Amino acid sequence: MSKTQHSEITDNINKTTLMTFCSLLAISKPIDCFSQLLTVLALGIAIISSWWTNISLLTIFCTVIFLIGLIGKYYALRLYLDKKLFDYLANHLEQLPITLLELDETLVNLNLIKAGSREQRTLVDRQHGTMQLLKRQLIMLIVQLLLLIVTFITGIFLH
Repeated sequence: MSKTQHSEITDNINKTTLMTFCSLLAISKPIDCFSQLLTVLALGIAIISSWWTNISLLTIFCTVIFLIGLIGKYYALRLYLDKKLFDYLANHLEQLPITLLELDETLVNLNLIKAGSREQRTLVDRQHGTMQLLKRQLIMLIVQLLLLIVTFITGIFLH
């Protein structure tokens, strides 16, 4: 690895930066917990409403909320893995270029990234990708909340 490649990979990266980023990723856990609560609530309401009536608007909305919760759970699991990986990188900062190469090789071996995408990504690129996952998880929670509010409002007005 050339000196410029090493510099590109580690530009402005220090342990404090990585630990701060890991702390930011910790926000994913309470988002996940709240989303799980909404997911289970929606599933319960969907099951109860399907017992009382045939498929109703309430059942459909709650099923959609449940499915969105599953998507949110997928993002939460991905973020949990990324947080663990960034924690590891923060503790192995002095060997960062080698560690990143080993990480990419491991991810390819586990089929978590494509073998063709082996170009060396900078740590900043990786952080941006992880932030996109966090934003998507948050969007799933907001959509769940909005659908739940709409479900309750329509439920109130329909009965």
